[in-house]
Amino acid sequence: MTAAGPTGWRCRVRSARAAAAVVWSTSPLLVAGLAVTSVAAGLILPASAWLQREVVDTLVGAHGPGQHVPVQHGLDSKLLLALVVALGVTGIAAAAVPQAQQYVQANLRRAVRVVVYDRVYQAEASWPGISRFESPEFADKLQLTGQLAQTTASDLTASLLGMTQAVVTTVTFLISLCLLSPVLAAAIVGAACLAIWASLVNADKQAELTFQNVIRSRRQQSYSSLLSNAAAAAEVRLFGLGAFLRGRILVEMNAISTSERKLDRRLLRVESCLGALSSAAVGGGLVWVVTRISASAFPVGDVSLFIMSALGLQGAMSQIAAGLGDISQAVTTFTAYTDVVDAPPDLPVPAQPRPVPPLRDKITVENVWFRYHPALPWVLRGVSLTLPAGTHLALVGRNGSGKSTLVKLLCRMYDPQRGCIRWDGTDIREFDPAMLRERMAGVFQDHMCYELTAAENIGVGDLAALDDRDAIRHAAELAGAAADIDRLPLGYDTMLSRIYMSGPRGQNAQTGVALSGGQRQRVAMARALIRANRDLLIVDEPMASLDAEAEHTTNQRLAQVRAGRTCVLISHRLPTIRAADNIVVLADGAVAEQGTHDELIAADGGYAYLFRLQAAGYRGALADDQVSAR
Repeated sequence: MTAAGPTGWRCRVRSARAAAAVVWSTSPLLVAGLAVTSVAAGLILPASAWLQREVVDTLVGAHGPGQHVPVQHGLDSKLLLALVVALGVTGIAAAAVPQAQQYVQANLRRAVRVVVYDRVYQAEASWPGISRFESPEFADKLQLTGQLAQTTASDLTASLLGMTQAVVTTVTFLISLCLLSPVLAAAIVGAACLAIWASLVNADKQAELTFQNVIRSRRQQSYSSLLSNAAAAAEVRLFGLGAFLRGRILVEMNAISTSERKLDRRLLRVESCLGALSSAAVGGGLVWVVTRISASAFPVGDVSLFIMSALGLQGAMSQIAAGLGDISQAVTTFTAYTDVVDAPPDLPVPAQPRPVPPLRDKITVENVWFRYHPALPWVLRGVSLTLPAGTHLALVGRNGSGKSTLVKLLCRMYDPQRGCIRWDGTDIREFDPAMLRERMAGVFQDHMCYELTAAENIGVGDLAALDDRDAIRHAAELAGAAADIDRLPLGYDTMLSRIYMSGPRGQNAQTGVALSGGQRQRVAMARALIRANRDLLIVDEPMASLDAEAEHTTNQRLAQVRAGRTCVLISHRLPTIRAADNIVVLADGAVAEQGTHDELIAADGGYAYLFRLQAAGYRGALADDQVSAR
């Protein structure tokens, strides 16, 4: 990885600052508490080592080089008592301080988790368009954010403060070792520095592996969700896909495990060698100290001081190495979080957007070209059309002709690469997309059935009416959904999902309900019609899941709702759109024909062919029914 890559130092420093800012803004008091306990913990072991040395020397007898006094006859009992009490206090602190650290860190982690996820959700909700949700690269970042953001920021801070503790311990023990032998101290520190360098290199490898495995992890989760998804359960069982999906899951899991195992073997080799080198340095130093004490060059207490200082220094520098590795890896993965929350709008929004006026004149589509990616073919090729205010426009064409894409451009979910769309003469890119959509109502072909109550499923179409039960009922009646909802166990308070209960917990709680495809479509239609007073109504395939009777009834109700309103209607069922003021036929992303139903039938083009084909199908079905009835 280079400095410009995701593990580059500039990226690490930038992400470290961002993580620290998140944690500090969450709770300065908890961060300060963690810092105080970390410094205190760093002083406990050195203090204990010096106190033990003094206790031993007090018992054995203090002496200078060349002296040998095995027993101290005039023992200073007060000094010894004070040293023992102080040693006891450090023992109590050694037990209590780590518990306080864990308590503060747990509280900080919980607080940071809420803040981090709130910022992620806020960022996702703020993007004006939908292109990022269709981007594999951004999907990887969202996956990493979901896996790591909840712990990375707080753990990064904990690692930094843990390193603070380790640095305090290292400096104090290093001073102790330098007093015994600067050469010995340098040897132990040198071995530990090699471990730190190896830890940073290994952290880079681990971060790279995390990025490499994120796609495998997403695939594994996708296959796993199909095995537990209620919507997919019937088809999975019908086609016997359980073993197939399990096999795909195992392929991804085994690929992840193999790559992680390979890295673990590398870490084992490197860290074992460095651990042996560090242990050899400590062991050699211990032999040297014991030799010097045997020659009466050092007091006996220095054995205890050396052992605790050498082992403590070794442990502290190992903690620094581990902390640097954790920080390096955490910062690298935290980059995904910062990329998400700091991402600019995916559609340009003017600094001072123009207000969106009520539609008075017309909507015009002027030479619009669009494709979803530069490497993909054009979906729309120079489309131009006009939608006068108060009229109905129908879009017709085969699958893939660009109908739904054009509707999404009207809603400004994307921007065209060429051309523009105008609202009463103003390019819609001059508006705030949210304000533009406030002027619209619609139901898409891929409509949602939210895991909410029936009333909430309709009310979210206009949050201002979420608690307005009369408006919700009226919308349900317009969409033909009222009768279905009234038959539900708790009516409008029934949860539209079998994986959640309806009503309060307890004996009166009832299992939620899964609606049929046609029922879900009528609820989605009601969600659109609760804001039917908007300037533009967009209806994409409103009859796709309805039976013939429901389709007829819904057509009549929609005709009443659309009366005098500007409407865009997409449907493969041509009788549904024959009353439109203008019918535009799209073919290969371009306008092939347009006109009224009668004009297009008279032109005897593609529309007339499709209409006759569907009519023949209906006549054939009717004839078959009549024969069966006889």
